Amino acid sequence: MKSIPILVLGLFVGACGAQPVGEQGAETTEAAPQMRVVPVTSQAPTAVAAFEHGRFLNENIRPAEAAKQFEKALELDPGFPQARAALGQVTPGNEGLEMLRQAAISASELPETERLWIEALWAQRAGEEEKWRGLLRKVAELAPDDWRPQIALGTMEFVDQNWEAALVPLKRATELNPKAGNGWNLLGYTHASMEDWDPAIAALEKYVEVEPDEPNPRDSLGEVRMMAGRLEEAEEAFVAATQVDAGFWQAWVGVAQSRFLRGDWDGGRQALEKASAAAPRPQDKLAVADQLWWSLVAEGDGAKATEVLDQHDVDAREAGLDQHYVFSSTQRAFAHIVAGEYEEALAQTEEALERGKSTGLEGAALLALRRNVEQSAQLAEAKLGRLEAAEARIAFLEAESEKAPAMVTAVHVAKGVLAMAKGENAAAVETLSKCDPRAALCAWQLAEAQEQAGEAEAAAATSERLRSLRLRGGFYLTLWAKAGGAEVQAEPHAVVEE
Repeated sequence: MKSIPILVLGLFVGACGAQPVGEQGAETTEAAPQMRVVPVTSQAPTAVAAFEHGRFLNENIRPAEAAKQFEKALELDPGFPQARAALGQVTPGNEGLEMLRQAAISASELPETERLWIEALWAQRAGEEEKWRGLLRKVAELAPDDWRPQIALGTMEFVDQNWEAALVPLKRATELNPKAGNGWNLLGYTHASMEDWDPAIAALEKYVEVEPDEPNPRDSLGEVRMMAGRLEEAEEAFVAATQVDAGFWQAWVGVAQSRFLRGDWDGGRQALEKASAAAPRPQDKLAVADQLWWSLVAEGDGAKATEVLDQHDVDAREAGLDQHYVFSSTQRAFAHIVAGEYEEALAQTEEALERGKSTGLEGAALLALRRNVEQSAQLAEAKLGRLEAAEARIAFLEAESEKAPAMVTAVHVAKGVLAMAKGENAAAVETLSKCDPRAALCAWQLAEAQEQAGEAEAAAATSERLRSLRLRGGFYLTLWAKAGGAEVQAEPHAVVEE
């Protein structure tokens, strides 16, 4: 998997080495004098060791285990700001947000680079995206010999879909530390996003080489093989990840997707059962339930899908996982849009806002909610012919695209769908053709615009393009099915011995 959690880029806490803060009795480990890195300041070397272990686990997509190490670090040194920030990054909801705020407050006496690093993590989780970007660039400037800020810069460019720009700091990170597994990981995904398959797979094979005892390298290799259309080889890599660590539930989700994309619905759901059984935390089990729900939507079993998501909401509330509860409404909204049920979609956007308000959602999570709601509501209103309302929402999406470049695709989709609603099909085709070529939602709407414009061959090619993306994730699976992917011939799922 990519080392980029939903909403926050929380994997890049800390760096190599530490420097003293000049306080009486503080014990730290000093980096080599010539190295300009982000310090790690703590009262206890044992706390630093726990923090370092937790950081490694988190970078390899093992947040539950990482959280225990960060908690251990704080038990050994309650005044350890980076450990508190790290724990906040792997803690969901407002609880994690508050941990990050406290870490930023307690960082005031730290060395400048370390303080700015923690402030950057806090700013990003708080939804202050411009501040986060500025702080991150400053940290990378002050700590040019530290590979982790380089990976963070690469991640920022990756999220913004600036693939060529992302390659520069990521390559720099792997030069600074050839054993930086998460650097090779994201380098592979960046090449894959450019559909440059050979260097993508080579980078992920290098990730497997430098971290042979971790499951995530094989999981990432499986995902990129899947994107490249090598579905059986993808499943082999996913299963290999579970053989390295039986508790790495994410790989079973990868197995499921590789089977769904071969038309094997039953085999995919068997893999999801294994994922749920292996998932250690309530939020992990909810993530698996999300994938199960989307697969049912994709196959067309609406009744079962509703049953699964209703139970998901009950479980989320009981576990106090407000974000899962809130965002299930936005998922329902998008599913209704795909099904052509636009009034129902609008009702779910209102429900999502109400859930966000009732749970007190804050920071980047609240910002993501607003973006999801505005995008889905705009699509539904345009499809219903409510042109004035649909056009009014575009202003918000445009303003957000100034802060988050990846939102530019949402703007293109909104303007293209609005043009279709006005009967301006040629303009819709032109606008939707500006999207990133791997944007599945845009491709789905582009095919519709081309069809309405009388460009049947182009529409068929766009639908084929959408099906060939082979992305991980339930929403993509639903669009894949809508574009004709559900008609593929099912293949036996027992590709490898489980």
